[in-house]
Amino acid sequence: ARALELFQGAARRAPRDPVAHLWLLDHHLRADNPAQALAHLDVLLRTQPELIARFEPLLVALAGAPPAHEALARVLAEAPPWRARFLATAARKAQDTDAVAPLFDAIRLQPDGLQPAELSPWLDRLVREGRVGQAYLLWASNLPPDRQQSLGNVFNGGFEHAPDPVGFDWRFGRVPGARIERLGGAGVTGKAALHLAFGHRRVPFAHVRQMLALAPGRYQLELRARADALRSERGLVWQVSCVAGGPPLGQTEPLRGQAPWHSLQMDFEVPQDCPGQWLVLRVPARIEAEQQIGGQAWFDDLKIRRLP
Repeated sequence: ARALELFQGAARRAPRDPVAHLWLLDHHLRADNPAQALAHLDVLLRTQPELIARFEPLLVALAGAPPAHEALARVLAEAPPWRARFLATAARKAQDTDAVAPLFDAIRLQPDGLQPAELSPWLDRLVREGRVGQAYLLWASNLPPDRQQSLGNVFNGGFEHAPDPVGFDWRFGRVPGARIERLGGAGVTGKAALHLAFGHRRVPFAHVRQMLALAPGRYQLELRARADALRSERGLVWQVSCVAGGPPLGQTEPLRGQAPWHSLQMDFEVPQDCPGQWLVLRVPARIEAEQQIGGQAWFDDLKIRRLP
């Protein structure tokens, strides 16, 4: 008791001194007082950020300890500089996914919620473990209210808002020889559609994709497309495949040449062992020579509906 009194006094008089805070951190952890322990841990990590590597095992353990979640959420709500690294570490290294999930829910319910960059490692962890439905619900609940209106089997299928490459939104990659953008114009529904321009070179293109969370069953993909001098031996196709790998579940007819706005459809079936899927726009080249592509393509109004 006397040591506790002296170290508390030392921490008040020298708030940046690590010795007192280390002793108090250890004392409160042993006494099962997570809120008091985290207050001293926060001081240590704010004043000496390099200590975070030393405390990584402790942080991972706290993330998996439900009695510490409320106190952790309160500390993290103050946006300490170690917050992003802690959340990424907890998402990657925690042993028990079920034990850590309530912590991310508690942070999400704080006024500022979870930022997309903070949520992304946790969603990736859930998807790797096959918990795609759980990842989808967490991602959807973290969307702004106006974006939640775009929820469906395909999210933002009309490309009306800029994609946020986290979770189940569109992911636009970068590859030499191709330009990917959202653009308005004649025949476009709403404000924008997906527009691609290719520079007449070999492009291993598979750089527009979205993760799906379809339950087992039969589905139909429907979309609108337009081609403008699209020169490609194999054309552009939309494919649906399982996140875990394997051959495509389905593929649209290739788009190439010159074609006004028209509808494309594709039926496919999601098997039982396919908890998550990728919807990908690609050049289905079998050899490098078939990657040659030039011209422009447009896509809009992507929808997936379940078939009886």
